[in-house]
Amino acid sequence: MTSPAVHHRGHTRLFPLRSFRYLIEYARRPLNLVLLAVVPVVFVTLSAGAIADFADVLGGLTDLGTVEAATAGWAASLLAGIAGFFHVVTSREPDRRLAAAGAGTVRVVLARLTSALGLALVAGLGALAALALRTGIADTPKVVGVTFLMALIYLGIGATVGAFVRSELNGSLIVVFAWMFDVFFGPAMGRAGGIIRVFPLHFPTLVVTDVASGHAGPLGDVGLSVLWAAAALAAGTLALVTTTRPAPLTRRGCTAEPAASASPSATASGTTAATSCCGFCSSGSPSCSSPSASPSPPTTLHPSSSSRGAGEACRSCP
Repeated sequence: MTSPAVHHRGHTRLFPLRSFRYLIEYARRPLNLVLLAVVPVVFVTLSAGAIADFADVLGGLTDLGTVEAATAGWAASLLAGIAGFFHVVTSREPDRRLAAAGAGTVRVVLARLTSALGLALVAGLGALAALALRTGIADTPKVVGVTFLMALIYLGIGATVGAFVRSELNGSLIVVFAWMFDVFFGPAMGRAGGIIRVFPLHFPTLVVTDVASGHAGPLGDVGLSVLWAAAALAAGTLALVTTTRPAPLTRRGCTAEPAASASPSATASGTTAATSCCGFCSSGSPSCSSPSASPSPPTTLHPSSSSRGAGEACRSCP
């Protein structure tokens, strides 16, 4: 029999492979690859001028170079948010079954998030490459850092939405509309007061455009940008743990009494079952008793029954 320590080491060694398989699964949709390749080019190289004109009309930034630097982060955040959403929403049930099969909730979630971080990295690199081809990167450390911070923020948001919203259409619209409000009502467009300050990209946009907010407090604009990224990833992780954790397999009317407490006479009379279908579904060997419903004959599982047979017996329970 395999010891728990060996079993744990086996799952740990499979962690990189599982993350890689998640990336392969994501790449099976051609549209996902098209988005990763096309969106940075279109958004950074083709729409930067139009966005700068739009910002000028709204009373925001008028420097094209500054706006272009911000568009790299905006493109990366949109891509990372959409990628994080679809990476989670299409695999919620398989991940829960995998965790229930013995892989463990934490390991499955970490593997899923690791592969999602890889997608955010690709999104950020694509946006930065498009920016470098168009104008070059003036302040490389700052622009690169803020671009990846924006990608991480919306990766967490996309993963959180994907964990709780079942509809692919509705979830993707939530992510896209949140991003649109974040960008086009943000400080680059001349908006900086009221509720606008709590938008996720508010402080990262101020950092990349060299505009001091004046309301960042002791953490500063950079500190609050990092805090936003950490909070978004933490929220995404918590959401994935919540939805990936296998639900407790209990049945109505089951009581968790030890099998040894069931007397032979009670078992023979059919009022108590030492090992029954109801018990198998919950804690292994409780007795089945429901005063509110007429008792049904217990389904005893033979010790030599296979896991498939046990599962079929469970499904036959009333």
